[in-house]
Amino acid sequence: MPAVQVAKQTFTLVGAAAFLSGALAIALEMILMRLATRYTGSASDGTTAALTIYLLGLLAGAALVLTLNNKNGLKFLPPLAIGLLTATSALVGFLSTWARPDLPLLQLFGGWMLCAAAIFPPALLAGMIFPLLLLLSASFYFGSAVDFAASTDKVRPNSKVILLYLISNLGSALGAVAATVWLLPRLGIAHSLYGVAAGWLGVLVLLIPLLLQLPPAPPAVPKSAPKSAPESEVAIETDSASEDVIVSRSGPYTYISVFLAALAGLLFE
Repeated sequence: MPAVQVAKQTFTLVGAAAFLSGALAIALEMILMRLATRYTGSASDGTTAALTIYLLGLLAGAALVLTLNNKNGLKFLPPLAIGLLTATSALVGFLSTWARPDLPLLQLFGGWMLCAAAIFPPALLAGMIFPLLLLLSASFYFGSAVDFAASTDKVRPNSKVILLYLISNLGSALGAVAATVWLLPRLGIAHSLYGVAAGWLGVLVLLIPLLLQLPPAPPAVPKSAPKSAPESEVAIETDSASEDVIVSRSGPYTYISVFLAALAGLLFE
């Protein structure tokens, strides 16, 4: 099969998975937000608790992928994360059918603790999906499952990653509408969570063809191997063969800027 056709098929599958996972992630957040309102007693407290815990879970999930990326192959991590996310979403839906706020046992715990127990585990697993999709896309477009190839510090910028982000956000927008207009009014909290759990299995089905043909991970780089760029810099290949672009690998101002941008976006939301 020609390389161009393989690239198109790969992006189609990853893009569909990004769209569906974006829709499911925001739908899951809105369903859990409605569940949090049940345990906190007010819409404002439930929204605050659910949004805070869910975002912390997404952060923890992305950090977990960053930690496990060099230790586990991409063939096993996406199925494991999606399988656990499916089971966790369904379990929260099942427990929500009998865990009424007026139960004496549940009254021993505060509303925030109940929200944390119900929201953080699925949020952590949902936070792993999009970073895994990016790594999976990079493994096909860059020929490597890691950030930098084994033999060089050069990587190629890829506009497909930005497009995947846009596709995921489009799915998130439609997922918010679906959860508000159709899922929650027609199915309720428990059955909506069951539907989201089934949707995560659809993401896994889309990724199976890619996981089966995933290229092997490159060998580890010896610690004593010489580097082609200074420790604080990395060269990125551009379309021009005559020059390389040098960017900072660990600039603190970059991290601060990203943090402030994310904070401003959350405040506007």
